[in-house]
Amino acid sequence: MPANPAVSPLYAHAVTLTAVFAALWSSFDSSREASSQPLLLLAGLLYAALGTVGLRRLEASPPTWRQISGYFGVMTGLLIVMLESSGGHAWLAGLPLLSHAVLLTPVAWAAVGGVVFTVAIAWRYPIDQARPEEVLMGVGALAVFVGGFSFVARREMEWRARAEKLTARVVYANEKLKDYASQVAEVSRAEERHRLAREVHDGLGHYLTSIFVQLEAITAVAASQGRPVPEGVARAKRLAREGLDEVRQAVAVMRSHEERGPALEDALRRLVDDVGDSLTTQLEMEGALGAVTPTIQHATLRIAQEALTNVRRHARAQRVHLRVEVDEQALRLRVEDDGRGADGRPAGWGLEGIRERTSHLGGDCAFGTSPDGGFFVHVRLPR
Repeated sequence: MPANPAVSPLYAHAVTLTAVFAALWSSFDSSREASSQPLLLLAGLLYAALGTVGLRRLEASPPTWRQISGYFGVMTGLLIVMLESSGGHAWLAGLPLLSHAVLLTPVAWAAVGGVVFTVAIAWRYPIDQARPEEVLMGVGALAVFVGGFSFVARREMEWRARAEKLTARVVYANEKLKDYASQVAEVSRAEERHRLAREVHDGLGHYLTSIFVQLEAITAVAASQGRPVPEGVARAKRLAREGLDEVRQAVAVMRSHEERGPALEDALRRLVDDVGDSLTTQLEMEGALGAVTPTIQHATLRIAQEALTNVRRHARAQRVHLRVEVDEQALRLRVEDDGRGADGRPAGWGLEGIRERTSHLGGDCAFGTSPDGGFFVHVRLPR
């Protein structure tokens, strides 16, 4: 199959039009009969049109042998008409056809065509009564020049096309490398989360469980002896239970892989269900939550978890409203309660963690006391 010539329109069209104009000018200026001039002019115009428009069609896509054969067949026929009508004076019109042959066909074929053209001009058309040897030298030298220049142009365009392909391959390889690096980083993060989950579960979880069991034993002994349970013991027992719940939730989140974890809607519903009966929680979800990236889903769940934990620990609220909505630009999370608000206290580690997580993902967050006295956390994460 022929290679895509990727012909430069400016170069090829300029050669064609210039050569045809020079050939017609030379022919009309000769002593040929006026009756042949209309046919010469018509053939010249068709030759110039096909040499520009037809070549443009061939360069639009890799041409087939049938297309190339048809193009050169018609162009050669028009060239013969011009030569016969001008007595050989229109021989300059053959040079762009030679240039096109170098650009479109194998170089050996173009060289054979150039030799045939030069010999035919020298022996078939005695231009200005010159000897065939003289015509052969002159036309041959010009044909070699045009063919050599076209060959250099072809090589330059081939190298340019090859450089563009190599550049595209490098860009593609770079993108794949970024994807692989992202996958490796994700696997590393998942392994680190699992390691931390094991450490938290086996370490902190074990000690909190032991503390809770001991406090249960103290409560049981006090009840069996008919003595009231000290307030400090009851409070420590409650804190130990909440600590165990937090450990279980943290371990569950760290062990869940973002790609394979539960859907964000289900995870938020379970999170709201885990709040308990002491706090009335209203959950609203709008938009395609499952369409956002796993990273954004994971961050949304962790932020919602931290916000609800703050409500339970500090807000002294009766109701909390959690709303998640997704549009084409971002995911928005709103957590609002009817508690006591910030109450002049600085932001704790939980809120700082929300701010850092949001900033890391290119989003923004706001929290503080709402006009009606409760506390709010508003987060926007870009998709």
